[in-house]
Amino acid sequence: MPKVDLDWSKELETCQVRMAALETVTVSQQQKIQRLLDGGMDAEFTKRVLLQIEQSLERLRKHKDMIETRITRVRLQMRLPNHPA
Repeated sequence: MPKVDLDWSKELETCQVRMAALETVTVSQQQKIQRLLDGGMDAEFTKRVLLQIEQSLERLRKHKDMIETRITRVRLQMRLPNHPA
């Protein structure tokens, strides 16, 4: 089976763009919750949506950490001399 060679830098960039988008949505949802509460309205649905967004953001953070670890590993491997196994 052929080895898949990913462009980890591109993956990291994509992850960072998604995280920025979710962070923007998070702020928007927090403001919406505040407006609902200020207006004496029920904000439970919006709170649940916010929780899902925050969970997605946490998964993206973990994914970003994994990508950064991979990039570091690849860079270290490029510096080490090749030793036959």
